[in-house]
Parts: sequence; C-alpha cells; structure tokens
Amino acid sequence: MSDEYAKTLNYLNSLYSYERDAARQSPPEFHLDSITELLAKIGNPHKSYKVIHIAGTKGKGSTAIFLSNILRKAGFKVGTYMSPHIIDVRERICINCEQVSESDLTRAVNVIKDVIGPRPKEFATFFEVLTAAAFWLFGDLDVDFAVVEAGLGGKYDATNVVESDIAIITKIGLDHTERLGNTKVKIATDKSHIIKRNSIVISASQEDDVIAVVRDFSKKADAQLFVFGSDFNAEIIGSSLHGTRFRLRYNDEWLDIELSVSGRFQVENASLAAFAALKLGIKPEFIRAGLFDSLTPARFQLVSYSPVIVLDSAHNEPSAKALAMELANYNLTPAILVVGINRPKDYKPIISAWLPISSYIIFTGTSSLREYEPRLLADFAKESGFDKVFVVDNPFEAFSNAKDLSGDEKPIVVAGSMYLVGEILKGIGIKSVKLRR
Repeated sequence: MSDEYAKTLNYLNSLYSYERDAARQSPPEFHLDSITELLAKIGNPHKSYKVIHIAGTKGKGSTAIFLSNILRKAGFKVGTYMSPHIIDVRERICINCEQVSESDLTRAVNVIKDVIGPRPKEFATFFEVLTAAAFWLFGDLDVDFAVVEAGLGGKYDATNVVESDIAIITKIGLDHTERLGNTKVKIATDKSHIIKRNSIVISASQEDDVIAVVRDFSKKADAQLFVFGSDFNAEIIGSSLHGTRFRLRYNDEWLDIELSVSGRFQVENASLAAFAALKLGIKPEFIRAGLFDSLTPARFQLVSYSPVIVLDSAHNEPSAKALAMELANYNLTPAILVVGINRPKDYKPIISAWLPISSYIIFTGTSSLREYEPRLLADFAKESGFDKVFVVDNPFEAFSNAKDLSGDEKPIVVAGSMYLVGEILKGIGIKSVKLRR
C-alpha cells in the first residue's frame, strides 16, 4: 500500500459512515444537496454516460454484477458502483468488473476532497464522497455505461442524482426500517424514487401492494414497466452446487442460460439483468457469456466442497430465509452456522429463519463497531429452541471450531454480515474478491 493510498483511506475513514457509525452516532439528515453541489463543481460527470440504476432489498448487488458482465462481454466499457465492500473499499468501484487501482481511487478521492476544501467534515459523508469519486472516475476513464447500485433506499440516496435509462427494482422486503419505514409499501415508495421520466423500469416479482407502488411511480413518470413473472419469466432446468441452468422466456421467445454460481435465488436476479440487456439491444450470445462469466462473492459463495463451506452475507429476514431455502434445496442441512449480526438489524427473524436448518450455531463478532454482542444473540437462539449454541468472540476462531465440529462432513455456513464474510475470506488467504471468472 502506497503512502498516498493510505492517506486516502484515512481521509475516507474520517468521514461519517452510516454502515459503520449508525449504531453509536445519529446519522445526518439524508438529502441530495451535498452530492449535487459536489458533482456540479466537477462538471456533472454522471451525465456523460448511460446509467442503469438498481435499488431493492435483496439481490441488487448480484444483479449489478450480472448486468456489468453482460455489458463487458458485449464490448462496452462499464463502470460498476456497489456497496458495501467485503474486503477492500476499491471493490465498490469497478471498471469492466475489476476493482480500480489504488492510484485511480486516490486520484478520484483527491478531486472530491479538493472541491470540498475547507468545509467541515459534516458537509459530506463517506458514501457521498465515494459516490462522487466513482462518478468522476467513470467519466475520466470514459465508460460507456455505469451500473449503479443504490446504497440505502432510493429517494435521498446519494446515487439518486443520476438520470437513468433503466431502473431495476429487485426484491423488496423489510430492512433499514428505521430509515425507510416499517412496511414494505413504505420501503417500496422510497426505493421507487429511482424511476426517472420516460425510462424503462424492470421489477422483480413483488407482493401485490408493493408492485402497485412501483406501477404507480412508473405511470406518473411515463416509464415502461416490465415485471418478472408476467412480462418475462424463467424456468429452472437444473441446479447444483456448481451452477444453475435456466430458460428465460420473453416475447414468445426463449434463451437458455447457464450460471456458474450456485443458488436458485440467483435465477431471478440474472433474469432481471438479462432482460435489461435485451432492452438495451444486447445480443443473446453476449448475455449468455456475461452471465456464465459472473461471480457473486458473499452470495451463497462456496469456498470448499469437502466439507461444503458456504459464505453468505444474508443480513436481513428475506435473505436469511432465502439462504435457508437454498441449503434445504441442496440437502445441506443440518448445517453448522457461524453467525455475526450488526446493529440496527432486527436479529430475531434472521436467527429464527435458520432454526430448521441448523445443527450447531456459533455466534461471533463481526469486526464491526456495530456488531451485536454475540451473547445477546446466543441467548435469543436458546430461547427460540436452538439446541447446540456456542459463543466464540473471535471470528476466525469460531470458523476453526466449526471446521472441527464438521469433521469434513457436516456443511458449514458463515452468515449474517458482510463484515464477517470478509473476515473469514481474509482468514483463509483470499485478499480480494472477483466479479468475473
């Protein structure tokens, strides 16, 4: 790590981060004033390329990766902006599905830092600075497309300054209720603010009251809405721990697709990306190639087959239930779970979702300032009917204990937090994540 890059990280870490600080420090009021001013002062680079904007509760990161790889295979230069990161902050800003260099991130952050100048640190948050840096870097490196994942919600998310050609709404469920509202309709309302006038909107299958919100926003914006399950669909042909094959159906046509990543839940995410690509005029062969080439770290990520070890960042009720369902689908139950959860997540439904698929559950820290005390989680698990409950404060020690309990036979699952998954990946010698084969 160069001295200049170390200074960049120190600067970023000095700023308020909702991901890191929300549990111990009241977040600033969310608005778009700071990001709008920052971008205006550097020439509004986000207006120099086409944008696909993605919001949702579950699946938006995977969808962004799938679509970015499709565009890359089609010959376009594509920037991808995602959050949070697993190991390295540079994962958040990718060019052609590879994280940017230390020097490029340093250049971009320095541009934004110079614009902020002597203003107090409260002027812009970690996420706002990094968003502005990403948009500047995409312009500087002359990308054709930017695939942009919203960070939190939609309406006042810093990414919502873009005028997207396509908005993708992935599965919506209960998460970040303290900021977005305590019902799915309220959350859908916030996220639907990414829909722009005369754009294309592509939605995952949703509950009736949720899709009604998305439909209403689309109508008011004169946007064309396409919904998975009605306007296009997918049929799973085969699925194993080595990948999934499915058939995408659209406009009385079909397209056979193979994913090299596990998880039946990824079929809908991949279908959203594929349908967006079709709307952009991308040829089917590039869609197939891009999807097959895609890797989705920390999303049902297999790092071993003997024993089976799955790393999954499932950190809300919908993703916890999806993980439990996938483990059952692949006959990976009962499993040994290593779990760490961060505030302010509602840990009760997350843990409860894993009761049917658990043999042992080990609660540990997440190396985050927002982590729930593992003993608090363990107490709830015992009250909920879990039989074999342990607490091991050190994440990698907890993982080692799980391997001892497995005896190379019982499946091991690490879940509950992106931070925890990152710690385990580093512990087994993986220093960076990959989004492409």
